[in-house]
Amino acid sequence: MNSYQVSRKAKLLISINWISFAICFAWTSRLKGNLLWWRDLNWSAWFADLAGIIELNAMPAGAVWILWIVAGCFFSVVCWTRKPENTETSTLNDPVAKRELIGNAEMMETHPELKEKILRLHQSLDNI
Repeated sequence: MNSYQVSRKAKLLISINWISFAICFAWTSRLKGNLLWWRDLNWSAWFADLAGIIELNAMPAGAVWILWIVAGCFFSVVCWTRKPENTETSTLNDPVAKRELIGNAEMMETHPELKEKILRLHQSLDNI
């Protein structure tokens, strides 16, 4: 599995998380009858409220909401700002691709741009 597939899966999971968050936020806003209910959460002590999770104590729902927001933002930033690995390597030095081109060596030597394209194609097929 290459890094592009992992990145796509991570972005899909992050997107599903935010869609779920939006649905739950809208549902809670509808039940509370106020769109600004999140301002009443205990923003100053939410982290201390989470300490009860280690001992399996009851904890306020506001702490869970804030944890969801913070964790979602953190993973979103990590996922969206992560640079993908450089998969564009020099294909002319790839021994597997060179071995496959030996049959048409004369044509490849007279057309270097064709040689480079075919080597990239072989490398792309190897990644699949």
